[in-house]
Amino acid sequence: MTLLFGVLYHAGHGVEQDHVHANTLLRQAIAADSNNAGALANLGNSYLEGLAVEKSVTTALSFYQRAADLGHAAALRNIAVAYRQGEVGPGRCCSPRK
Repeated sequence: MTLLFGVLYHAGHGVEQDHVHANTLLRQAIAADSNNAGALANLGNSYLEGLAVEKSVTTALSFYQRAADLGHAAALRNIAVAYRQGEVGPGRCCSPRK
């Protein structure tokens, strides 16, 4: 339920948009269940876009990788997009995982 509310607060659906509160809810969801792939992926989105956190492709990819390892397809797609756009790879912010 915490994940759902985090997503709603990010989008502003039915509530006033509040990225700080959304990120807090997503972190709570991860604290309650470290295998919450949806919360991990959505927190990755926050870092990728700089939504109430310092924008960081490296941190976003870390969250995406954790979510992808748990089978989250959108997180895996986001990693692929980062590679395709040249944000990741040799000589960039992040090196491929070994």
